[in-house]
Amino acid sequence: MYYLFFAPNNPLGHLKMKEAMWKVDPMGDFTFSDATDPNQSLLFNAPSTVPLADALVRKFKGTGQVPVQRVEAYVIDETAYLRKHMGEALLALETGKQLTVAETKTDGKKRRARTFPNDARITFL
Repeated sequence: MYYLFFAPNNPLGHLKMKEAMWKVDPMGDFTFSDATDPNQSLLFNAPSTVPLADALVRKFKGTGQVPVQRVEAYVIDETAYLRKHMGEALLALETGKQLTVAETKTDGKKRRARTFPNDARITFL
């Protein structure tokens, strides 16, 4: 049994803490106490990104076009999930037609299908 306590308010430290949690238990069979919502604990029986997808829609729906980099910052800083989980959640939302992705990235190059690079722009429907 492992106990991991994290107190610093450092974004890189936060990311490393979450990476350690998922490395110790890649199936996500752990409890994460989310300080951003003290009334909620997340218990993962399987690595489901459905709660993350729901949170992304709640956070960004109606905000217009959002760069993926901003979505990633939210995922890293305010959820129990990692970037890889964000990609899975965004793909599920795109497949379910709950978001659209601009054909071109901010650099003018075409976005590769089923990917979410930081310079892509998405709109939550």
